[in-house]
Order: sequence, then C-alpha cells, then structure tokens
Amino acid sequence: MDNDTISSLQVAAGYQIKACENLNLGGNCVTYIPGDYGWGGDAANDKFSSVQITTYASGSGSANRANQGEWSAVVPWPLIPIQAALNPDGQLMTWSSVTDDRAEAWYADVSKQIQTRVDLWNPASNLHRWIDEKLGNDIFCSGFTHAADGSLIVVGGSIREGEGIQASFAYNFVTSAWKKLANLTQKRWYSSATALASGEVLALGTFSDLPEVFNGTGWRQLTNARNGNYNTFFPWTQSAPNGKVFYAGPNSQLSYLDTAGAGNITVTGQRDGIDRYYGSYATYDTGKILTAGGSNLVPGSNQNASTTASVINLNGPVPQVSSTESMKNKRTYHTLTILSDGQVLATGGTTSTAAYDANAGVYAAELWNPGSQKWSTLASQKVTRQYHSFALLLPDGRVASGGGGYCCDSKAAPLRANNPINKPNVEFFSPPYLFDAQGNPARRPAINSAPEQISYNQGFNVALGSLGDSAQISKLHLIRLGSVTHGVNMEQRLTPLRFNQSGNTLNANITPPGYYMLIAVNDKGVPSVARMIKVGQASWTARSIREKLQSDEASIPHEHDGADADHDHAAQAQTADHDHADQDHGAGELAVKHTHNE
Repeated sequence: MDNDTISSLQVAAGYQIKACENLNLGGNCVTYIPGDYGWGGDAANDKFSSVQITTYASGSGSANRANQGEWSAVVPWPLIPIQAALNPDGQLMTWSSVTDDRAEAWYADVSKQIQTRVDLWNPASNLHRWIDEKLGNDIFCSGFTHAADGSLIVVGGSIREGEGIQASFAYNFVTSAWKKLANLTQKRWYSSATALASGEVLALGTFSDLPEVFNGTGWRQLTNARNGNYNTFFPWTQSAPNGKVFYAGPNSQLSYLDTAGAGNITVTGQRDGIDRYYGSYATYDTGKILTAGGSNLVPGSNQNASTTASVINLNGPVPQVSSTESMKNKRTYHTLTILSDGQVLATGGTTSTAAYDANAGVYAAELWNPGSQKWSTLASQKVTRQYHSFALLLPDGRVASGGGGYCCDSKAAPLRANNPINKPNVEFFSPPYLFDAQGNPARRPAINSAPEQISYNQGFNVALGSLGDSAQISKLHLIRLGSVTHGVNMEQRLTPLRFNQSGNTLNANITPPGYYMLIAVNDKGVPSVARMIKVGQASWTARSIREKLQSDEASIPHEHDGADADHDHAAQAQTADHDHADQDHGAGELAVKHTHNE
C-alpha cells in the first residue's frame, strides 16, 4: 500500500492483521486479532503504508491470557488523555489542554489559555460527557490529588512552554462542578500534589523549590524547607509512616519533609545513584516503594533509558534501599500501576529518551511480584504509549492505558488529533488474575457488604459472598484512588488489612483520609471487584472547596457470580499475608473484622 485510506476494518476468525500507519510521519504498527474492530489510530479514514494479513490460530489468545493477560481492542477517546483520575463514584476523568487541535501559535498565545477540555467516562454505561474546566486557566501538565472529601484538588498548569500558573482548583464529583481555590504562592507546572495525614494537600515542583500546603482556605509556605530536588518534574512524594512526607525521586537524594509550621527537611541519603527522570514509582505496601526505569534526560541517548529498579523501605529509623530484579525492557515515559492483587504492572514507555520515538516504543507489559521481586513479561499493547500517556487501575481490576503525544512536532506540523504522534484512544488490560487456567473468565470473590465510611480507632465488618473457585480469602487491602500523569501516580498506595482479629494495621500516616478501593483476594490470587470506602476525616474543614454533600457517596456496581449471588458460603478466612503488628504506627489505628456467614 502507499498511504491508502481505510475507514474501518473488522478481523474475522482465523486471521490477524498488522497495519502500519503513516510511518513516514513517525506513525506506528499495530496488530489486530479476531474480534477486534476499527482502526486504533487517531482518526477515521487513516492512511496506511502497509497492511499484512496472516493466519491466526484459533484459541491461541485464550491459551496465553491465563499467563500473560489480555489487551482489549483500541477504543477511541474524545480527547488525548494526558491526565487521569478515578473519582469516588467509579467514573474516570481524563483531560488534555485547551483543545486537541492547539498548534504552537495557540500555545504561545496567553489569551487562549482560558479553559481545559475534560472528559468524564462512566464504565458502567460506557458513556462520555464533557465536564470542561472553564475558569480562565489551562490545567495542562498540572499536579492533582483527591482531598479527604473526594474532591479533586488541581495545582498549577501552563500558560506557555516553560511557564506555569499560580491557580488551583477543585472538582466536586457529586455536583460535577469546578471551583477556583486560593492562588498558590508560586507558579507551578509539572508539579506534584500529595494528600497528607491531616487532610491538607502539599504542592511542590517545577519552577520553585519552595513547598506549600493547602489548609482548606489558603496556601501556607514552608519557608524552612527549600530543596533543589523539589524544583523538578513531578516530584515523587508520599505520606510516610512517621507522619512526614517522603521524597523518593526522581533525583537519587532521598529526604523527609516535615510539613508542620515553616517546614523542615531531613536528608536520609542516596537511593541508587541513578537519576530516574520520567521513570515511575509505586507505594505497593506500607512504607515500601518500588522505583523503576527513567533516564538522566540526555536527549537521544538510548543507553540512558534504564531497566533497573530499587525498593525503598521506610519501616525503620532510616530508609533502607535495596536493588530488585531489573525490568526486561529499558523504559522511560512508562507507568507503574498497583494491581488489585497487590502486584505492580509496568506499561508503555520507550527505550529512547526522546519524548516520541516511533521505533523505540515498548509494547510488552511487565509484572513485578513483591514476594519474589521478579519481573515477568505479559501481553503487548497494540498502540505505543510514550510521553503524555497514562495507566490507571479501575475498580473492576482492569487497567486503563491511553494517550500519548501532544508534543514533539509543533514546529513541523500542527498538533492535530489526526497527527499519528497523538493518541486519542485507550486500551484496557485484563491481568492474568481475571482468567482461569484455561483462559476463561475467572470466578471471583465478591464483597457483599462493607461500610461506606470508616473511622480510625474502630473496627468494621466486611461480609463476603462468593469466594470464587476457592475456600478462603488470603488478602484484604485498600488501594487509594489513582491520579496519574507523565508516569507519576500521585496517590496510589496499597494498605494491607489484617482481619479476623483486631490489630494496629491502619492510621492516617499510612492511609491519609480520603477514598479507597476495598479489595478481597482469594488464595488463588483472584481479586474481587472493589467497593469504594471513605477512610477517616480531615482535621480541617473543606468548606472552601465544595458544597456540602447532599447524599452519600455512590458505590460502584459490583460483581456477583450468578450461582452465588443470593447467599453466602461458609469459609474460614485466614490472616492476611501482611502482618505489621510489630510496627508502632501510633494513634489513629483501624482494625478490621471479616465476617462470612452461612
């Protein structure tokens, strides 16, 4: 073919199609298997430089997905999803910038930076609707995290290349309304937002080494906590077990930030001596952080995209760093995602340090097992996900992975949605735990009931229905809702829960107040569909960022196996794998009781 136009394609049984799109413009090739529909490119009537049709062994996908998982067909999206956040009602927010059609001239024109295109997708109905932010600023490349009441706090954004803004915003998931908050004290772009144990929100990052904290009414500067490492792209910061904020990267120098008063910094040493710019991290257990990939940002130097990974353990007087097995692939611009079973998924990225390289995309997903600390290779995506892409865990246990582009070629061609560098589409990954040994959908445990809200210093009951093809539940844990962009998920953290007994398993330092997904995992490693649960209360009043909620927060729809939906099965749950009884987590503890009635 010679850039012939194809408006759509359907893959019949017995065949697979490899189609290459606009390779001369930096496009990419994707492979479709039976059951896939349409072209996963960036617009209808795409031009192809080649299409190859070959035979496809019936059933080969089913045979592999029990071990490698499975990617969906490529789903068109209303915009290029650069930023993504999961709301407490289970809906997925994604946004890009002023428009997907913004060219360089627009980016340099301050008068155009007055809104942001924001999409809200409902997984239950598969419907999209626009919830644009129209308050006078562009929140492109901003930092964001959920407040204790479920509002999404957004800090900074862009006004032109290399210049941030001082604005901050809140999105109310109940009213679908945006509100402008007090201005930041610093201009911020490529910043991070971190939920604190107090319910406050920390902002730090690019163009300022001065952290500041939002207390519900305004921003308080931490004037004694300046640090050059904080003046970097999307700092890796999380609330730590000791009540401080831990800086894990991307620079190698590690530190604790005390947000009390004017702030204070304690440098704790080096992580691994590697700069991991555009790498990724995940707080996969209490006080334990996995970091992987990244580069030192030398343009075009492939050798600087790293395969290495390190684990940081904060459960002692001094952080301890240990190396873990390297990834199978070099990666920058990738994303680490904590899965429903507690393992960590690496998706997307490139082996090059260029923001977009058509020849360097990493399509294969990888899975890191916290127990063995080994990586394994999983199924490959159809579309390359590089700079400006995202990946995020959904309540049903799948991972949404999408976006990429909106960069790189602004002087050569307009930044249009139909430019092959741009990816206004999403793929959904079903991890191996969603399939049985034969590749059929796994029978899953079900959470029949759980409280909508829990407080510290008290236990709560969780009633289970079906346990799937299992006799017991081996793990029960909380995973905080995701807020991710540029490979950095500013919220995701897993908190293991002990059950069938009371114990010091949870406090505000390791589980800051806000919304979490409650997940039960059976002894075959199959997780339940998550139930949304609100943890704790902020110690400050959030009147300035939301209207009073008029109804209880909605829980997401959850699965019932048909044979077991109407009654509970008797089974003795065992203590979760993670036991932190030997750790002193201080006040504000939460105990969990597991009930499973005949």
